[in-house]
Amino acid sequence: MLDWSRFCLTTIKLCEDRNYAWQLSQFRYDSLKETLRIVTIRLLPQVICVSWRSSLQMNNSIAQTKGRRRFARQALVLLMVLIAALVGSSGCNSPTNTFSSISPSQLNQRIRAVTNAAVVSSDPITRCHGLESLAALNDLQAAATIHRHFYDNSAAVRFAAAMAAGDMRDTTARPQLQILLRDNSISVQLAAAYALERIGDQRFGNWYDHVLASDNAQLCGQACMILGRLGNNGIRQDSRDKLWRVLNRPDQDTAVRLQAAEALARLGDERIIERLLAYGGSTYADDRLMAISGLELLGGADAFAMLTVLAGDPQIEVRLAAFGALGSANDQTNLQELRDALEYRDPDGDQVVTERVRGLALLSLGKIANPQDGNLLYHTMEDNSEYLRLAAARAAIDWLRNQNQIISATGM
Repeated sequence: MLDWSRFCLTTIKLCEDRNYAWQLSQFRYDSLKETLRIVTIRLLPQVICVSWRSSLQMNNSIAQTKGRRRFARQALVLLMVLIAALVGSSGCNSPTNTFSSISPSQLNQRIRAVTNAAVVSSDPITRCHGLESLAALNDLQAAATIHRHFYDNSAAVRFAAAMAAGDMRDTTARPQLQILLRDNSISVQLAAAYALERIGDQRFGNWYDHVLASDNAQLCGQACMILGRLGNNGIRQDSRDKLWRVLNRPDQDTAVRLQAAEALARLGDERIIERLLAYGGSTYADDRLMAISGLELLGGADAFAMLTVLAGDPQIEVRLAAFGALGSANDQTNLQELRDALEYRDPDGDQVVTERVRGLALLSLGKIANPQDGNLLYHTMEDNSEYLRLAAARAAIDWLRNQNQIISATGM
């Protein structure tokens, strides 16, 4: 009989020596056919060669001859079995590259499971991201969950909850939002006014002016972001002028300038393109990342050209963000590098950097929305990292929206 212990040990040795660890990650999909296919194509020929060399080291010449014959018969049988398995699975795609086994309903259910877990996390930042994802689903079934966080002990979470209610145009939140206008955090007051304006309240025309002129960079940046989201209509026809004043202030904080530029791009002000191109050429990666966001929003030939340049940036985070922005314009040239980035490990062993890079890759894959990546996003929502589970959920929302497959909670 075939010496399975030798076969397994030899296979493991080859995986270690030849850096095939990425293949072993495929096992998490429990796909026997896929495993056999990998072994047949990539490992079996080398296993046979290594085992054959082992048989040549036998001391006894008679045993050597018998050993060679026995091994040849065993290898031939194994090869035939694996080839038969390969042929039988030839019509099956890799589990990371197909959505056939996962329905839109299953993906929607997992998104909701991940986001519902995130909003009750002990970490305030995770709760904020969870609320943002619930708002992106735009499902009023989630309104009650969002309302509970109006009373969170973290001002950042209350801010995120009010912004989520505004993004969803949740009219049922009006009474609580009125209360949040008197919150002890100015950030929360700004978000509450945003939400109320989104559901028709016209009282807040000059609400943001005092913080736009202030020296508080955080509040000024938040006000710029809100003006960008509120658009140019009605009482907001002067928003562009206000944002340009913020941008041109001589002593303005760099982060505020970047936020104002992105808001102007969101409002479709084409005059901002020169600033965005300059930020795209900055020596600071954070500047280039913010420029990518604005260039994606603004669009046009000049923006596309700069995004193409940034897709070759030496900083991996910048490249991944540029890939996603280009993907929004139906450019999928860099899709494989994005998929490869899901296996990224920081050279210095920094887990935060590792997760940040992988998270950016997931978000960009969601923007590109290639039909083959639905299964990948589904399984990544099972990752051990809470951050990556939530990033995958957010990416899956974008992916489903591009596939026109967002399903309300009541429709599942």
